[in-house]
Amino acid sequence: MTPPRLPPQLGSVVWAEVKDANGFRKARPAVVVATPTDATSSEPLRIAAITTRLSNPLPDDRARLCAVPRSCANITALRVSARPLSLGVRPQSVRSVMWITLRDLRFPIGRAELSAAVPDPYWSAKYNPSGDRRLFWYFELQGERAAGVEMWEPLVYHQNLHFPVRRWVEVAGQAVEWSTAVDDESGEPNGSFYVLEHEAISRGRLRFLERDGLRFRFSWDGVCDVFWDEEFGRDVPFSAEGWAMFTEVIVRGSENDTAESLRERLEGYLETRDFVQGLLCRDGPYNDGVGAVHAVFTPVG
Repeated sequence: MTPPRLPPQLGSVVWAEVKDANGFRKARPAVVVATPTDATSSEPLRIAAITTRLSNPLPDDRARLCAVPRSCANITALRVSARPLSLGVRPQSVRSVMWITLRDLRFPIGRAELSAAVPDPYWSAKYNPSGDRRLFWYFELQGERAAGVEMWEPLVYHQNLHFPVRRWVEVAGQAVEWSTAVDDESGEPNGSFYVLEHEAISRGRLRFLERDGLRFRFSWDGVCDVFWDEEFGRDVPFSAEGWAMFTEVIVRGSENDTAESLRERLEGYLETRDFVQGLLCRDGPYNDGVGAVHAVFTPVG
């Protein structure tokens, strides 16, 4: 049974979709600085977004977190005159800044996720008969803009990972390495690096080093194509390190599938006792009119 999700408390570090300085909405970490007095209230939380881009010197109107909650105003936990302290939250709730390094440029990582999917056998047989029908793992890093590089928000991803595991926790310790842009067995790309276009990662090494709950510590290095100029052209070195969240496994099927058949399909690859199955969702039909369905399986940490 999945434990109930507790509402964010004062001082909690949460992920929220907020606008950046340019008005673009992104998932960013934030600190809860005020909560509704009534837990059932629909009143929004008040948060302070966390950023790594601070001016030097710091602005005069900056506010430090209050060391003694009782001395702060009831409406907000921020006060300019308060002395600083470390947040009283669990260490695993706080993530250090992660980076994508592209040659000599560093981009903060705004999102790092690992997921998996099982293709629909009906779709595979009809529309992709020579394709790989196995469960595949999907790993994605979304970079943010770096100082002095206003137009670049790199996206690094691999959509064709396969691990010899039966339980998702065993991803810790797995590693893949390649020296060609395309996988010989599946014919799929060995990852892609997006800056201006989706370009190849012709050589790479991706490792999942350890696990903490639903998060995996990763290390990824290699060379990719950018095709911007001579310096950022072909085989540009890159690296990335940090923690990625394992979010879900999506199992797809046709209109003839049921919740039970999708669960059995996943059981062919991973232990279903390690997941909570979501509702059977009906999607739009394929080109031949046959309906599609899917179910999301959420990992239990």
